[in-house]
Amino acid sequence: MEPSQLFKGYNFLLVPFLRTKLASFRHNLYTKNGATLYPTINQFAKQVKKFNSELNPDYYDSDESIHYTTIIVVEDEEKLTDMTSLSSYLKVPKSGFPLDEYKVLRLAWVTDSLEEKKLLPYSEYLFSFPEQKGKVKRERESEIPSDVKEEKEPSRKRKRKSADEDHSLIFEELASPPKLEDIKKKVLADSESLRASTPVSDEEDLKSLSNNELIIHYFSQMAKERKVEGQQFKSLSYLRAINAIKNAPKEIECREDALSIPKIGKSLADHCVEIIETRKFGQLQRQQESTEAHVMKELQKIHGVGTVISEKWFNHYGVRSIPDIFEKVPESEFTDAIRLGLYYYYDWNQRIPREEVTAHSEFVSDVGKKIDPKFIVQAVGSYRRETKTCGDVDFFIMKEGCNDETKLSQFLTTLVIELFKSGYLKCSLFPAHDQLLKFLTGGQLTDKKFCRRVDFLAVKWKYRAGALIYFTGNDILNRYMRTLANNKGLRLNNEGLFKPKRSVIDEANKMGIRLSKVHFKEDDWILVEGEDEEKIFNLLGLKYLEPKDRNIGNLSEIGGFRL
Repeated sequence: MEPSQLFKGYNFLLVPFLRTKLASFRHNLYTKNGATLYPTINQFAKQVKKFNSELNPDYYDSDESIHYTTIIVVEDEEKLTDMTSLSSYLKVPKSGFPLDEYKVLRLAWVTDSLEEKKLLPYSEYLFSFPEQKGKVKRERESEIPSDVKEEKEPSRKRKRKSADEDHSLIFEELASPPKLEDIKKKVLADSESLRASTPVSDEEDLKSLSNNELIIHYFSQMAKERKVEGQQFKSLSYLRAINAIKNAPKEIECREDALSIPKIGKSLADHCVEIIETRKFGQLQRQQESTEAHVMKELQKIHGVGTVISEKWFNHYGVRSIPDIFEKVPESEFTDAIRLGLYYYYDWNQRIPREEVTAHSEFVSDVGKKIDPKFIVQAVGSYRRETKTCGDVDFFIMKEGCNDETKLSQFLTTLVIELFKSGYLKCSLFPAHDQLLKFLTGGQLTDKKFCRRVDFLAVKWKYRAGALIYFTGNDILNRYMRTLANNKGLRLNNEGLFKPKRSVIDEANKMGIRLSKVHFKEDDWILVEGEDEEKIFNLLGLKYLEPKDRNIGNLSEIGGFRL
């Protein structure tokens, strides 16, 4: 799969410019996704004019383009104490350079954008120097008259009381994380209470699985373990093996059977034999029992914590458990997202029984109907596939014939406000926008113990089929259908099935280039189908699968095309 060009036109000034193996891996990932990297201002300054003429106008105001797309990325926050240290690491020339005109962002902006597969707003990732944080706080406090300081807490309470009347205050309150001491109390209490309980699980009955299904089961887990470690290539080799096994014409009974399958080498073949003979996978078990692998996996279950942060916490601060975080990690490391992720750590990592998801769906839908009965609030994701448990609750917001983003946004905004008033919504994991088309949050029913991860997405009616296919999944089916579309010279995404314009095809033929090698722009595509799921399946040469039949993993064929 070709890397995306997510950072095309972006220039990263990395500070400090690290040369460790991990940093080199990250740098390679940035450049593969279109970014241009610079360790010093001098090197960048020579290219300013060139870059300014090549920038993509879709992302920024042209008058400020070079300042918007040139990002100073802080790779090691501990080495930067003030603007002087920043200038020193960037080797600013004596003639000077307007550093204050550029955004200084934490490394998490880059990694989170890659994980979300979209450019995230800067506001959540702005880097503040330690000295500046204290200075700003002191300046703010000094500006408050002494007689007002005593009323500080009551005034905050008054502001919360008025939240029902002021929409902006509602979103502000949702985005405000609890105090660190409250987070610690809840995490420790949850840890104790859950030790004695048995979490809900959707683990398959391994005894009933065929050889191929069992191998796929274990290889899937190993792929996740390797991904957590940051070993993307090893993870990918397991994923490729999984897809190859799904295409296998027969069950694997011996080493020779495994070696006859493309993408399976000697090492993976040995693993297949071990799994068939013992019904276990020793390497996976050892990996899961490894202290580092286990801790990294647990840390990355925290919302807002990815590979880079978990590695830093493990290697630099010596974190070995979730409670360790509060004793060893500096408070400055806790972003609002991480604070909320910690506060709801145990809640959001519990599987949700299907019956509870149904209750969430009924409650939210009823609130939506009271606002406007013409709008559809539909639970999607694994719930639509009729799985016994779900990881979170995903909702689509739609209205028949409505492709107006303003109307969709108005309804979603009102829905969020009403759900907040009801006490259902507990937080916001999504930056406030003038036009709200997506909202990531946590929701809790009054009679349930856990707050659950809940996502809302407003969908245009003309794109509903593409969105339903994409968000219903599962991942294996989605990857297969996208690959099939690419092989046919088409593109399938969360809006629908697209074909290239005739002019693009003619140009590719003229140059003797295959369509799969063409670097398309967004306006090179024409929507073929976005409203009917069955038509999209059929256009790809597949028989239609009902949502409940899309739990691909135990199925070997779909409409004549083997997975």
